[in-house]
Amino acid sequence: MLGFVIAFMARILADLTVYRRLYAAPNKELWERGRRHQIELVDALERGDGPGARAIMLSHMEGAETMMNAQEMRITREFMAETPTS
Repeated sequence: MLGFVIAFMARILADLTVYRRLYAAPNKELWERGRRHQIELVDALERGDGPGARAIMLSHMEGAETMMNAQEMRITREFMAETPTS
């Protein structure tokens, strides 16, 4: 049981480290893309273009997910390279 608890806590701490690193350095590309989508979304909403607004939001969320997954994989690989093995 102690081994399970220790392994579980180690995993939580590793995940926290990875997730903290995800947001440590600003991702300019993600920020610019998000800002562009927000401007387009507001414009579509002001025009009353519901389908256009939906398409913009879908594009934003899919793109953000792709970029965040890629960034998470990169940071996880870096973290794993730093972690000593026993």
